[in-house]
Amino acid sequence: MSAQALKRPRLVWSESLHQRFVQAVNTLGPKRAVPKSIMKIMNVEGLTRENVASHLQKYRIQLKKATEKKGKAAKVKEEKEEGGGGKAKE
Repeated sequence: MSAQALKRPRLVWSESLHQRFVQAVNTLGPKRAVPKSIMKIMNVEGLTRENVASHLQKYRIQLKKATEKKGKAAKVKEEKEEGGGGKAKE
């Protein structure tokens, strides 16, 4: 039997499964949200540590991008309010 035959089918994260994941992460907090703890709170049969670890990694990247985007938007807004949107002419 090859390694390919032993491979589990790819998990598709439905909206409801993702919401359970987000609830678990929010319950634990950002520092304590680790795959094993998330799995325990979610209590979903067939969910592996690897499934959760991968999803957590992608989720954290998404959160980081969203935070950076908000930061850039706030900076642009602040510059507009100060009246300095462009470079000074020499």
